[in-house]
Amino acid sequence: MSMLDQELGRRLQLAHGLHWLRRRAGDPYAALLCDHPGDTAPVRAAVLARGPLWFSATGVWVTGDHATGAELLAHRSLGAEGVVGASSARERLVRLEGALPAAVVEAEEPPAGTADRSDAAERLCARRLAALPEGFDLSTEVSRPVGVELIAEMLGLGEADLPALASACQGSEAALDSSLSPQTLRVSRRLAGAVDELERLSGRFHERSAHGSLGGTPRETGVLLAVAGLRIAHDLLANSVRALLARSGMWSELAADPGRVALVVRETLRHDPPVRVQVLRAREELTVRGERIPEGGRVAVVIVSANRDPEAFDRPDAFDPDRDEGKGALLPGPPYARVLPFARSLAEGQLRALVKAFPRLAGAGTVANHPRSPLTRRLARLPLHVSCPHAKS
Repeated sequence: MSMLDQELGRRLQLAHGLHWLRRRAGDPYAALLCDHPGDTAPVRAAVLARGPLWFSATGVWVTGDHATGAELLAHRSLGAEGVVGASSARERLVRLEGALPAAVVEAEEPPAGTADRSDAAERLCARRLAALPEGFDLSTEVSRPVGVELIAEMLGLGEADLPALASACQGSEAALDSSLSPQTLRVSRRLAGAVDELERLSGRFHERSAHGSLGGTPRETGVLLAVAGLRIAHDLLANSVRALLARSGMWSELAADPGRVALVVRETLRHDPPVRVQVLRAREELTVRGERIPEGGRVAVVIVSANRDPEAFDRPDAFDPDRDEGKGALLPGPPYARVLPFARSLAEGQLRALVKAFPRLAGAGTVANHPRSPLTRRLARLPLHVSCPHAKS
């Protein structure tokens, strides 16, 4: 084991242990970072109950209030901050600042021409669904491979590079969560190698693909789409499917009217957002809700709490795609906002393909999430079963 690995392992273990100590002391933000499965609903409520803006024992200002969260996300003195001066993903992980390079984290403009991909996603997904057995896993057999195929197609990557791209995308799935929760040494090693491989592969992406110019540098665009875009799309699709199947009649209603897919995905962004918390850093001193935040201070907007705020939403815990949009769901800022249109269209296209192919679908076993995933609640497994496969169009 290298000295860098030894230092990485020591820091990861220490940071994770501190989160658990603070959770035991009753800090709800620390509990959110620990990502214990039984904590989800109580922690979401506890963060909101603490008030509009409060200071956590983790050293971060926290809000779960919808109005305060909207103000903070729009504040010009707050923004995402990447790790400057670290040449590799492993060095960035040693600093406990996540795996992504600063150029990817801090850029604010979305890649051009990546938003409207729902038709392409539906086409690729329908082709894959046609070859599936009656029982399948949404994550490993549908969402993950469809996402990789779409990105390869968009960026003009050749077939010879597809296996390396698929492996790197899978290995980098913990990248977003690593910015908040220290991963195990094994996961961190794989993550570091995968992100470095994505940066290498991104240098081979064509500046212009069959879908038109993508804008931005190839390296930045490729890493952003592969890491953040796919992760958000995977969880947005999975959370939508789970919400529909958990409520009697909702799946069959959507199958009868697939044009409502966009409404379902919009409600999922509120009810079970794929980006549950966003941490910002103050570029200068500011005062919010009477609290002084110093320059360099960190602020966490707990989106999963804000989007269940009863002051902002009627029946906040109900999943209702037809609800009046009202104030609207709180959505994350950059860098996640840069790929949200892409992720949203990828999820919508796949969901549309699913309800058209399988108007009768049910869960088929235990749903599992990866541990230490407080930002995304990363899906590991979502087994499904088709009662009436491949409906005729």
